[in-house]
Amino acid sequence: MSFLHALELASTHGWLNLWVEGDSTGALVVFKDKSLIPWQMRNRWNNVIMFGLHVVSSHIFREGNCCADKLANQGHSI
Repeated sequence: MSFLHALELASTHGWLNLWVEGDSTGALVVFKDKSLIPWQMRNRWNNVIMFGLHVVSSHIFREGNCCADKLANQGHSI
């Protein structure tokens, strides 16, 4: 859902070339195989893609993203 929100935000600002990086390979795989997008999100996804966005996606381990790593560790300690 966060990737979809980021794409919507980028399209409203007119940003057409995006590099999306995430630690969830399950979420990143939708950029390669559009049929894996959940049906509840397909309409919003198609609306964003109509803006002509060019998206490059890459995987980063959670430890490589300091902010996400600290938030995840904080969630484990609560």
